[in-house]
Amino acid sequence: KMFHDGAVKVMEAAGIKPAAEPTGVWDTDISATNFEQALTSLGGKVDAVWSANDANAAGVISILDKNGLTVPVSGQDVAARLLASGWWNYNLTKFYDLPFNDPEQFVEGFEALKAAGALTPLPPPRPLIDVLTELGFA
Repeated sequence: KMFHDGAVKVMEAAGIKPAAEPTGVWDTDISATNFEQALTSLGGKVDAVWSANDANAAGVISILDKNGLTVPVSGQDVAARLLASGWWNYNLTKFYDLPFNDPEQFVEGFEALKAAGALTPLPPPRPLIDVLTELGFA
């Protein structure tokens, strides 16, 4: 409930109004049915989908695919894992072949590489004045 309420508060502050809010059930098949009914009630049109969890997001994606629709879909579980992973602190060339278009597979691959010690963290940022001095501008 906290995640839902927090997400709603942020979306409302950004002027985003949910067009539908089908029941989340943490079951891909039931979620797909619920989303398909919501999509039908909206005339088959949505701009994006925020989902409380990855199982619901998977159901949503199956219905979007079935209807030939491509819109952003967020499954909250993966978003939290992505944020916790700190992937932006690592050299991209070490994991560029991970599937960036599939957040769940990306984070699983990234976590496996990190656990195996195959990733090297980027060095901490240097103060701009140091860089300018080194380049002869300061």
